[in-house]
Parts: sequence; C-alpha cells; structure tokens
Amino acid sequence: MLSPIKIKFAHKNEGGIRRNLKLKGRRKSSKDLRRPQFLEGIVCGRSPLRFRRGQMDAPIELVIAIIIMVTSLGLGFYVMETSKNNQCISALQTQTQQLQQAILDVGLGSAGSKKTIRFSMPSCGDQAVQGIQFVKYTSAELCRRCPGHYSGCWQIVPVARTRDGMTAVSDAITCIELPAERVSIEQAQTPDQSCTPLSTTPCPDGTTSCLSQLGIGSSLYNPASGTGSSNWLTLGSQNARQYLITFNKVLSVGDVTGHTQITMCAVPVGVRTN
Repeated sequence: MLSPIKIKFAHKNEGGIRRNLKLKGRRKSSKDLRRPQFLEGIVCGRSPLRFRRGQMDAPIELVIAIIIMVTSLGLGFYVMETSKNNQCISALQTQTQQLQQAILDVGLGSAGSKKTIRFSMPSCGDQAVQGIQFVKYTSAELCRRCPGHYSGCWQIVPVARTRDGMTAVSDAITCIELPAERVSIEQAQTPDQSCTPLSTTPCPDGTTSCLSQLGIGSSLYNPASGTGSSNWLTLGSQNARQYLITFNKVLSVGDVTGHTQITMCAVPVGVRTN
C-alpha cells in the first residue's frame, strides 16, 4: 500500500496527464501559444503557420520564375536575330559600295580601264536577295539620297524577296558618284558569250511581275513599250548566288562630248572565261 506522500504525487501526475489530453483535443489558445514547447518550434523554424504559408507561396514563385526565364530567353533570341540581320545588311551595303567604287575608278580612268569585284546575294532574315539593279533615274525626287545629283543619278539597288513579295533593300542602296547624264552602263558583249545576260527590266527574272511590288509606275517603266524615264540593268540570281562582276571603260571612237561608256560582265563564280 502506497504512503500518503506517494499517493499525493500520483494524483498530481494523473492530473497532468488529463490536462495534456485535453490540450491535444482542443485548439490552442493564446495561453498555449506562450508555452515553451510552441515557442521552441517557432524559434527552430517549425512554425505550423509559416509552413502552411510556404506551401501556398511555392507554386506561385515557381510560375513567376518560369515566366521570367521564358521572357528572358525570348528577348535574348530576338536581340541575337536582330543583330545578325543588321550585320548581314551592313555586309550587303559594303558590297554595293565596293561596286560603286569600282565603277568610279573605271569611269575616271583611261579607256580600257578594268576592275573586277566579287558579289554575293545573301539572305538577311526574311529578305532573300534575288538580284541587283543598276538604275538610272532622271527625276530629282528619286535622286534625293544622292546629294548633288539633281538632273539624274545612277543607283545600285539590291532587290530581295520577302513574305510580302519583292522589295528594295533600302539600307543597302548606294549612289554612283558619276554624272548620270554623261555615263552609261551597258551589257558587255564577249565573243564566247560567257557573260550572264542582264535584264533591262526592274525585275531580276527579266519579267515585269515585280513592278507593282516595287512601287514602279508606268512613268518610270512602261511594260508595254519597255521604255520609261528610267533605265535599268538588272542582274538576277537565277544562275548563281555569287558572281565576279567586271567593269570596263570603252573607248568611243569619234565621241567628243565627254560621254563615258562602261560595260558590265557578270560571270558566276567557278566559271572560267577566256
């Protein structure tokens, strides 16, 4: 039989057990939140409230992170594509400037002067270059990009095909720094017929199907008569994408007007000529 003291402690422990059981069966009050066990869980980062809120925030944070990543990748690809396209257009402009310099050197040189330039027709983004025009305008309005050439001008104009049709690559157009009224550029005639035939229409394929797409009206070029206020000599990409273009200054016998005649011969790269 237990002594009175032991019985007193037994009753005390039994009451503590009852209180613990009651606490487990009911919601925690503000008094319970101040208990050492609960405070210890908060200090150690095991707060039930924080854990539940973290579970709710995690999917939202993941979605935001995915959106930021996809946006960053898309912007990066766009910047890379734009930079690549600009570099391609810049390289095309450099080629047209080289053609202009060759024509200028030949035109200012003596009779028989000759110069050859390698020219390629690239694809810059959605613009696939189909040909290059050597066009003579007699309208001051169309010669605005050529300062000092008010009575007429020669321009080198790359023409490209896009999803919307044919268009001039305006950023690569180059003016020929020779007086248009005293200079003519013509197809070279060789005995072996090695030069690629050039079109006298604005369209690289030798037809008139691109006139409306390029915005060329009948006053500039009349499809019915094949004439107009402007003259074209167009090299297309039907035979090749790369050419060796040779310019030659021809001596006009008996010509005392100071007129300069330059012939042009385009040969696909890899083709041998005599």
